[in-house]
Amino acid sequence: MERRGWLEAEWGTSELGRKAKFYRVTPAGRRQLSTETKQWARFAAGVSKVLLAV
Repeated sequence: MERRGWLEAEWGTSELGRKAKFYRVTPAGRRQLSTETKQWARFAAGVSKVLLAV
């Protein structure tokens, strides 16, 4: 997701003092999340219709 530009990451220190990688969603990532959420909703609705028809 970093390579696609959906996330940005940076190294920092965790609350426990350990080295950790922190991620942030980019604007492109938010757009992609919206697209994926809509696709999932359509898929889930289709599966629901099939299951209710049984």
